[in-house]
Amino acid sequence: MRRQNWPLLGLALGLGCLVKNEGLVMAMAVMGVAFIPFRRRALLAVIPLGACLLFLATYKLLAGSPNDILSSSGIVDRLLDWRRYALLAALLPVEAVIMVGPPMVVLLVGAWVEGRPVDRAMLCAVAVILAGYVAIYLITPHDILWHVSSSLDRLVAQIGPTLGLAMWHRD
Repeated sequence: MRRQNWPLLGLALGLGCLVKNEGLVMAMAVMGVAFIPFRRRALLAVIPLGACLLFLATYKLLAGSPNDILSSSGIVDRLLDWRRYALLAALLPVEAVIMVGPPMVVLLVGAWVEGRPVDRAMLCAVAVILAGYVAIYLITPHDILWHVSSSLDRLVAQIGPTLGLAMWHRD
């Protein structure tokens, strides 16, 4: 990543945090992956991201309404309920194959035919984002079947472009 893009990355991640709760998961994943190989340069993204997070924290403290996760009790009980894990383990792969199976097969075959390398950092960020989504599914007080069926398509659409870039990046 070029040096002048780091502040823009921080701003984009920060604005994502302001727009949707999933933006926090994405910001943590991208910045976590970026700090591994680019420690000093990645700090340039922290300033605009930090400004947006400070604004978000101030808003949440002063005017924000409670959300499903922080206002509910029983998070530990839900984390220890192995049925929730089993249900997610059975449900998520099926839903993912239905939603992204054909396009992902085309991307993978195309990348293989072209002999393109896969961007491991982007794939790592996507894996961390997906792990964050699974954690939210586990701790939410909502019924898992309803929650996955009503949100997974949107979440996959949010990370789909990153998967495409990971498969078709240029060195």
